[in-house]
Amino acid sequence: SKAKNPITINVLKNIHEREIKRHFAEIITEGNVPKDWGGEKSDLYTTKLHLNGKNIRTAFLFKGKSKFHSMKISDLGKNGDQIDRLFSEPADLFVLQHCHYVTSAVESMMEAYSSRHFNISKYMIIDGSDTVRILKAYKKID
Repeated sequence: SKAKNPITINVLKNIHEREIKRHFAEIITEGNVPKDWGGEKSDLYTTKLHLNGKNIRTAFLFKGKSKFHSMKISDLGKNGDQIDRLFSEPADLFVLQHCHYVTSAVESMMEAYSSRHFNISKYMIIDGSDTVRILKAYKKID
């Protein structure tokens, strides 16, 4: 049977990465939104998220519409090292957001980094359909 109101990611084709970052910052009430530059560790770092009633240091990596296809490791920076840089932040939660689907190789890399050196950390992958649901829920898109 056909799903009612399927989530379409195509609406994200016309939204720039900086807008997605700004929307997420507004949702979590983070006022410090740095401009992008090539060597950054993360796109957004915050202590405004809460988990189990406690502030949790969170580092975000946003990948926008310029890569409007399923994310592969080769999409993660010129050297494929954006996840490595992300996990070098002093964070407790690492979030990868992409406007499309995310391949299992990228998910495996996030999992490997989250459990390295006996320092278990939490990670989250927000793919295109998750992004649409979040932005709609907070009335950032129609």
